[in-house]
Amino acid sequence: MPIHPDSLTRPHNSAAKIFYEIFLEHPHEAGETYGGHLWFTLKTSVYLILTAFYLTIHGLIPCFHTTIASGRVKALNNYMQERIKCVMQSRQQKSQG
Repeated sequence: MPIHPDSLTRPHNSAAKIFYEIFLEHPHEAGETYGGHLWFTLKTSVYLILTAFYLTIHGLIPCFHTTIASGRVKALNNYMQERIKCVMQSRQQKSQG
């Protein structure tokens, strides 16, 4: 069963503190578990690799994939902006409640 970020507290002993800072602090700040954050970054990496592939094909053969790379970058940007809004709203609700 995954540990929900809200249940995590900053550890006090040095080894646990280092582990927390390396693996859990950023996902916790983003409102995610380590596994959820890892899954998101892996999916995003594959998406970007495919986008780079389309862009390379377009560079070699300009008539192919004329809009797909820019469309994928715009879509990813929109998705990331929505994620940022959700994280900010979640933080604001937690600070108020």
